Amino acid sequence: MVPAFLPETESDYRVREVLADTSLEALCRAHSSAGGTGDLDFPAESGCSQDVTNGVHLSEWNLSSIYSKEIPSRINSSLKFALALTFVACLWFLSMVSSETADSTIESLEPEIKIDLSTGPEAISGTNQRIVKNISRAFRWVGREYAWCVEPWEVANSSSPIGIFFVKVAKTASSTGAGVTIRLAINLFHRRMKPGDDSFMVGKNGCIGCCQACYQHGRALANDYKARERGRSFLWSIVRDPAKRAVSHVFFKGISREGIEPSDENVIGILKGKKLRNYQMRYLKLEKGRTSASNEDAVRDIIHNYDFLAVTERMDESLVAMKLILKLDFGDFLYISSKINGGYDDGRSRYGCVKLVHPRISEAVDDYLLTEFRQMNQRDYLLYEAVNLSLNKTIQWIGEERFKRELKQYRFFLERAKEICKPTAVFPCSPEGILQRKKSDANCYFDDWGCGYPCIDQFIVSFEANKFDNVTGG
Repeated sequence: MVPAFLPETESDYRVREVLADTSLEALCRAHSSAGGTGDLDFPAESGCSQDVTNGVHLSEWNLSSIYSKEIPSRINSSLKFALALTFVACLWFLSMVSSETADSTIESLEPEIKIDLSTGPEAISGTNQRIVKNISRAFRWVGREYAWCVEPWEVANSSSPIGIFFVKVAKTASSTGAGVTIRLAINLFHRRMKPGDDSFMVGKNGCIGCCQACYQHGRALANDYKARERGRSFLWSIVRDPAKRAVSHVFFKGISREGIEPSDENVIGILKGKKLRNYQMRYLKLEKGRTSASNEDAVRDIIHNYDFLAVTERMDESLVAMKLILKLDFGDFLYISSKINGGYDDGRSRYGCVKLVHPRISEAVDDYLLTEFRQMNQRDYLLYEAVNLSLNKTIQWIGEERFKRELKQYRFFLERAKEICKPTAVFPCSPEGILQRKKSDANCYFDDWGCGYPCIDQFIVSFEANKFDNVTGG
């Protein structure tokens, strides 16, 4: 089980001390005056707004758990009722309290983060901006909190797909997406359903000891996600700039694995193939027979039927937005990229470990990508632009200032975890190109998805105890 992320701070000791006094004003003052940096966050219904307290969201607290764990038994029902009434005043009180103080560790990071909300149709030419604006939206979770985390018996009793579903589109950072999906499913399952039990087993088509999850390569149509139960399932994927994705696909499969000479003629010839045409749209679409629909309608169907769509080029922003939408922890979204394993693939082809050829784009290929390729992949470009603008709208819905704080904190945790865990991460192919599946099976969730997770788990535990030296990679 992954515990709460930060150590208990002075703020939290003060909060616990005043809880026995039942003074909500004192409680809120103690939490906010120290910057709210501890692990005691208040749910929105308590009136102690997360935006106002400026705290790091680590776990969900409810009033009943605070009452049962913290308030002495001598408090009678009348006093509890009086305490509940005072919660209404908490939000007003906190609005009067400055929340400028921030955790010194976080504040020592780089200068103020700037989020480029111009990314989208205003920054990309070639697509009708009006259409992109009309079909984009702010992504939100509309179901009951954590309702997508379901157990196998619930799946068996449901007539529609339920759980967390990741559509794994090749060459969009989909291995990272699969690893994040598995991590969410494991962590939330153990926190909510099996506290104290950290056992799990992950396979290609699902896992034991986690929320129901699907994360393997395969088109959305094959899993009938259109029929899923909204509110009890979370459907997401990642999109990438169509030209960059296609070139990566060509060099990964054709040039690296199949040994095709990377001449301009060969590269352009593969890019012209029907299999790569509107590749992302074909993977993500939820209904058959949409080829006759207009580009606008086809893309709108995806934007409005997925709960979230991330952008490869904006991965940090995407994962922070997803964290806030789902009300999860920073530790649920930490990962080690598979791109650090010496430049080899995942070793799953008939060729074993293959050294990947880095894409090289000549002037001729670049000209083709900007002209004929773009014309043949209009739907993919429209989708990419609409998802970019949807991410911008999501950030604006969350609140730009709040989002900047969360992004800054996430990048600190992510970089610290990578710094510690990269040296001990074990991938299916060694840096020398030797297949080592027995070693990687103990270090990755599956294949090259989530590699380094034992170290990340230990990093979180050690961070909580503020003992970085204890993190060895395990």
